Amino acid sequence: MPHRAANASWRLRLAGAPATPIGLAILVATLAGCAPPTDVVDMQVVPQATRDAMLQVPVLPLGTGAPPGAVWYGQVDGYGCGNTPVAASSAAAQQLQIKALMTHADAVVNVLFQSAGGFPCNAPYGAIASGTAVAQGVVASAGY
Repeated sequence: MPHRAANASWRLRLAGAPATPIGLAILVATLAGCAPPTDVVDMQVVPQATRDAMLQVPVLPLGTGAPPGAVWYGQVDGYGCGNTPVAASSAAAQQLQIKALMTHADAVVNVLFQSAGGFPCNAPYGAIASGTAVAQGVVASAGY
């Protein structure tokens, strides 16, 4: 009898009860790995005037101070692909610039670059950049 109980327990496990959540987790992880970790703006359709304006948005690395009186807008993330790690990082920085420009920010500070591999790319290298979009603040007097 104990042998039959153990045999029945094994059949229930093979039927999929405990394996279903694990299978779904593997499927979700696999599908998530095929897409960039953040929205990507297609730079091929961005007008030249916008590209020129992007050049005016500096990307400042971690440890570099924000402009005096900066107003913090929030986190921006960029993802880029390239044939070299430098090209991938440059593409990620451009994504930060365009997203900061869309929020009317003047700079992106505390930027951290990380390698993302080339898996979600059509290129051998990928990079993720994240930072904080800031704008020059205007300090108004209270007039008291």
